[in-house]
Amino acid sequence: MLAKTLMMLAMTQGPARDPVDASLAWVRQLDAGAFDSAAAQIDPAVPAGGLSAERLRLIWGAITQQYGKLGRLDRGTVATRDSFTIVELIGGFASQPMGVRVALTPHLKVTGFFIHPLETAYQPPAYVDTTRFTERDIQVGKEPWLLPGTITVPKGTGPFPVVVLVHGSGPNDRDETIGGNRPFKDLAWGLASRGIAVVRYDKRTRVYGARMQSRFITLDAEVIADALAAVYLARSAAVLDSTRVFLLGHSLGAMLGPSIAGRDGHLAGLILLAGPARRFADVLRDQMRYIDSLSGGADPGTKEILGQLPALAAHTLPPDSVVLGVPAGHRTRADSQDADAGAAGGTGLSVDHGRLRPVAAGARRAEQRDAQGLPGSQSSICDGNRQGHAAGIPRARRACGAGGDRGSGEMDR
Repeated sequence: MLAKTLMMLAMTQGPARDPVDASLAWVRQLDAGAFDSAAAQIDPAVPAGGLSAERLRLIWGAITQQYGKLGRLDRGTVATRDSFTIVELIGGFASQPMGVRVALTPHLKVTGFFIHPLETAYQPPAYVDTTRFTERDIQVGKEPWLLPGTITVPKGTGPFPVVVLVHGSGPNDRDETIGGNRPFKDLAWGLASRGIAVVRYDKRTRVYGARMQSRFITLDAEVIADALAAVYLARSAAVLDSTRVFLLGHSLGAMLGPSIAGRDGHLAGLILLAGPARRFADVLRDQMRYIDSLSGGADPGTKEILGQLPALAAHTLPPDSVVLGVPAGHRTRADSQDADAGAAGGTGLSVDHGRLRPVAAGARRAEQRDAQGLPGSQSSICDGNRQGHAAGIPRARRACGAGGDRGSGEMDR
């Protein structure tokens, strides 16, 4: 009788209102293949198709293909960002344990989830000397997108040259943490050990990712605006040399580096790490083919994504259609970063042997022809219409910008 009473009480109370329990139940729905039920728990503000039942099936299939079947699913940590709750679970996949992050609304609707390597203790590289620099917290940008960050400053009187670090794609933290790897922290501590200050910050999509789910995210919102704000902040600090502010971009950050440099107009130099010199669709095609090859070409989800790429490359997909969880319009805009000055025959930027310099329109065209004819060239020539690249690729992405945008931020001076 007591058991029956308790069962009736549980039924009348409905689903548990604990965010961790809700996250555990939702992930278990994915694991059981109940994708329709899981999709019914998605917040209506998520872009249409972004986390539909079919999309969840494809995403979960790719995850289990790479990491194996999910076994244990343990409780982790809970954090609050704005009105959203971020639940971190620990998933015991067959190949290795992984972090499973679920973002929930106050009504426990899912706004996103993310599988990531578990973090391990940081081990500084041998070239780091922690006695030669100090760090303090900063804030980059302004409300409603204020971002936490860190400035690493060499010990001494200064003023010091400074490098601003710009992330690759994805919701990266200021260190670009992936498991035990923290490449931006390595760079910051290594450069500061040698007398160069570094500014780095958490990416907007990490700090406000749940809030941005309902927005049509642009490259400005994801990367450019905050990078400009960080540059402005670095230039305004008395301890830093405002004439020696450099920007270092990694992956997507490197791809957009010339646009950021053109819009700022005063950088002392531009450093590009692993920046793709091709359209997003071409890069995604090669990445997906490689991933597909690891499983012998047996994953139908990968084949579906590969089937979308010709239309993505031709810019014929509807802008709000989703490719790998991102609206197609967001990806195609990366192929069309035009410089306003270039159309009017103004000046562009040449990244030549690590030095940033202005180039007149006629010289740009001549240098671009030279760069395309010389596979061993060491420069990237940007103008408003196209970009020649060091590898001699005939049709690289458009990635130059112009204008005078400024950002803001806060730091002890």
